[in-house]
Amino acid sequence: MNREQAKSIIVLPADHAAWLKERKFGIGASDAGAMLGLSKWKSNEALWEEKTGLRTAEDISGKPYVQYGHDAEPHLRALFALDHPELTVTYESPFKIIRNGDHPFIFCTPDGELTDAECRRGGLEIKTTEIMSPGQWAQWKGRIPDQYYAQVIWQMIATGWEFVWLKAQIKWHDRDGTLRLDTREYDNFRVSAAILAENTAKYGTVEDALTAYNTGKPGASAYSKAVMAAAERWRK
Repeated sequence: MNREQAKSIIVLPADHAAWLKERKFGIGASDAGAMLGLSKWKSNEALWEEKTGLRTAEDISGKPYVQYGHDAEPHLRALFALDHPELTVTYESPFKIIRNGDHPFIFCTPDGELTDAECRRGGLEIKTTEIMSPGQWAQWKGRIPDQYYAQVIWQMIATGWEFVWLKAQIKWHDRDGTLRLDTREYDNFRVSAAILAENTAKYGTVEDALTAYNTGKPGASAYSKAVMAAAERWRK
């Protein structure tokens, strides 16, 4: 089932198998980190091989940490809604895919969709992670890991959202084995989304929008060319 919503293309696969099949057509937000070489789980070469049919993607749905994140997501989404009555939180389907209307190979599967008091549309990204070494804390010190930043930016490009919140539950064990939990929220993406949306409307292309966001003016840049060239190769 497909439908047009603003400039996005909404796809609602019937089940998990159909969702996996639909994901083969393009680059999803969760692929963005690997595409840019930022992912610690998958290389851009492995991603390319998966998208071109040279390799079958590993099914990680049964792994304990993935199942934990799946089971925790609705509770964290409900907690976010309770903590933010100023936002309307909606969630349609675990299989919903939103594609960019001009570049359908750019897509995401949202953990939640938000609307603020001024009717601006945004998104909610939910993460669960366990810290296994001291070095991992550096990725969360006043920031989020690079692969997650790439993911939320890709979501905004796919959807036209004006802002994104990221809610993360971080757990770790003290030296004595005591389990600790820390739930954090990051709203660092409103300005980025607004600038990207404004630049895309102003300059007409995602590449110009990315360059203008990074350098202050549109045009070709090594960064935007690399991102768009890689995406175009995988799209074909």
